[in-house]
Amino acid sequence: MPEPSTEDSTATEEEPESSEKVSTEEKVEKTYHMNENSYIKPNDEASPNKVVLLTFDDGPKEEKMITSLIDTLDKHNAKAIFFVNGYRVKSHPELLKLIHERGQIVGNHAWDHEDLKKCPTLRRQNRLQMSKK
Repeated sequence: MPEPSTEDSTATEEEPESSEKVSTEEKVEKTYHMNENSYIKPNDEASPNKVVLLTFDDGPKEEKMITSLIDTLDKHNAKAIFFVNGYRVKSHPELLKLIHERGQIVGNHAWDHEDLKKCPTLRRQNRLQMSKK
């Protein structure tokens, strides 16, 4: 919940238009990384070992929804991981490009969100390769 403001209530902060793009040229310090076991680990031993990750799964779906989500993330100077399905990217490659150009993180959610743990190895590898194309 936002804290009450002590400033004059007539002052307003200008909100960016949704059509305005946030520059991806700005360098954001990466303070965490994913290790070989897919665990998120701090780059600096002084950083907390636990971290909250904001994720959106099974996209990309609708441009209006993605734009709105990213506008909200930008307003709070936040990043999220957008886990995408290969078949959706094939249908809407421009939405994957939008997510990337707006400076968000893209994650692979396989071709069709099949439970890869239950798939034979060859099928699992095939699904992951399909989603990378």
